[in-house]
Amino acid sequence: MVCKISKDAIYKSSSKSPYFPEKHACEWLETNHFPGTMYVLRRTGVRSLLKSYEAIYQDFNFDMVILVDGGSDVLMAGDENELGSPAEDVSHLTAISHFQVADKVIDKLVICLGVSVDRYHGVSDKATMRAIAEITKSGGYLGGFPLVPQMEEVQKMLELSAHIEKKMPNNPSIVTNSVISAITGEFGNFHRCERTEGSALFINPLMSQYHFFDLQTVAKRLKYREWLEDTDNLMELVGAIQEYRKDLSKKKKILPVEEWPRTDYF
Repeated sequence: MVCKISKDAIYKSSSKSPYFPEKHACEWLETNHFPGTMYVLRRTGVRSLLKSYEAIYQDFNFDMVILVDGGSDVLMAGDENELGSPAEDVSHLTAISHFQVADKVIDKLVICLGVSVDRYHGVSDKATMRAIAEITKSGGYLGGFPLVPQMEEVQKMLELSAHIEKKMPNNPSIVTNSVISAITGEFGNFHRCERTEGSALFINPLMSQYHFFDLQTVAKRLKYREWLEDTDNLMELVGAIQEYRKDLSKKKKILPVEEWPRTDYF
């Protein structure tokens, strides 16, 4: 299912501060003379997502798909001690890897911004560095560059983030606030928003770096991709991930905790 979102979108919720960043992003984009429309896809299984991408293609005839991850858990192979919050990442990764158009080459990229952010969800920096190294060895790492405060694009990002947080004061983004902290030169266990208080963060310059990867190479490294391919809804998707992890656990093939650098270092 594909939904078109604009600044006029209505979200029914009993909350005084409903979670709807897409609507507020469209508000800011249109006010600042950018295209103020975006499309959102339902959280669902791989086969359903693939149909959604096919539907979007019919409208836009695109020649490139870029999968952007705030963090780096999209790079996890599946046998790490913790995977972060993989469901959405791996469902889109797998669906896009299967997306094809007759007589046309579709370029496919994965972009990560916010390496180390997923420590908040248990993802090891060591696992991330290993993933980047292995993808590099396979020819799938395409380079990267830093975001710095002097960039006009970064200034716009800060303005957009501030607008969304003003509209949703009870739902600050952990990823966005961590990336902004890194861009502005914070380091170590620094907390820009209340949501992360009580946890140990490792804000560092790597969080402000864009990293680019060939999507097919990343998808091939995902060890449980076949477990996901026949899922039609979110329940099946989550169930497939859980069954894969249960199977790994029985075989004692889940890697030990790889906390590096150790939390008590900072």
